[in-house]
Amino acid sequence: MSKKTNVLVLIVLLMATANIYADTFLGAKPILVGVLDEKQCAKDANTRALIMYAKTKDGWIGLDSPDSPDIQVAWDRQWTVGFDGKSLGTLRLTNSSPAYPRRTDGYFAGEVLLAPAGQFPIVRNTSKSFGGWCGEPKSRPLVLVSEPNVKDPAEWKPFKVGSEYKEMLFDSLNRELQKSKIVNCTNPEQEKATPYVFGVEELKIYKGYRSKDGGVLISVGLNSDNYHCDGPLGPEWSSQWFYIRNSRVEFIGDSLMLLDEGDYDEDGKSEVLFWSSGYNEDGYVLYYDDFRKKVPFKWHYH
Repeated sequence: MSKKTNVLVLIVLLMATANIYADTFLGAKPILVGVLDEKQCAKDANTRALIMYAKTKDGWIGLDSPDSPDIQVAWDRQWTVGFDGKSLGTLRLTNSSPAYPRRTDGYFAGEVLLAPAGQFPIVRNTSKSFGGWCGEPKSRPLVLVSEPNVKDPAEWKPFKVGSEYKEMLFDSLNRELQKSKIVNCTNPEQEKATPYVFGVEELKIYKGYRSKDGGVLISVGLNSDNYHCDGPLGPEWSSQWFYIRNSRVEFIGDSLMLLDEGDYDEDGKSEVLFWSSGYNEDGYVLYYDDFRKKVPFKWHYH
C-alpha cells in the first residue's frame, strides 16, 4: 500500500470515527454530569471529582462500563458546581494520576482519578446525611456539570408530609416489600426471626418533596425500631421512594437520599440525582424522563 493510500485510509477512519461520535452525542463534546464528593472508605477525606454520566441522543448513559465513551480528554474544560438549582461557581479539574491505565487495560471512563484544581465550594454536611459503607462525609456531595446547566425548572422543594400519604402509599409499599422476606424479632437474643406483618400505623414518613407542576416524591418505610434482630437491617427496612403524579404512583427505589435536581441537558425538564447506599455498595442514581428512566452508577468494596 502506498504512502498516499495510507493517508487516505487514515482520513476515512478519522471521518468515520467523528461520524460515530456525532451520532452518539448531542454535540462536539458530550454533556457530562458527576459529583464533587469525599471518597468512601479512603484514608483521607480529600474531595474528588467523579464523572459518572454522559448525555447521548438516546438518553443518559453511565460511564462505568467498557461500552462507555472515552473521556480521557473530555474532562479538561470549565465545570459548573450546582446545588439546589443554583450555581456555586465554576472550576477546572486536574488529573491526579497522569499515568492512569488505558481503556484497553480494562479500566472504565468513570475510574479516571480527577480532582478540583484550586479552590472549590464546600457545603458542610451538618445533617450527617449521605452516609455510606464507611460513614457520613464531612461535606455533602455537590453536582458537577460540564455545561452551565444547573437550574431546576421543576422547582422541587421539601414539604411537610401529612399522615394521609401513609394510607395512600400503603398498598404500593406492601406490594414492593412482599417481594422480600420481611422478618423481625422480639429481642436480639431470639434465635430465629419470624415473619413481620405490618399495618399503616407501622409506617414512617422520612422525606417529602413537591414540584411546581404537581409531582410529589415521598420517602416512606417501616419503622426500624420494630426490627429488634441482631444483625444489619436489610434494604426492605430502609426508606422506600415513590413518585406521585396525578393518578400515577410509582416505586422508584430504596436506600436513596435526594442529592440534586437540575436540567443538566437543558431540555426544559429536570433530572434528579440521588445518593444510594446499601450493604457493601455505594453510588448514585440519575432519574430522567419524569422518573420513567434511571441510570445507576455504583461500586462495591469487597
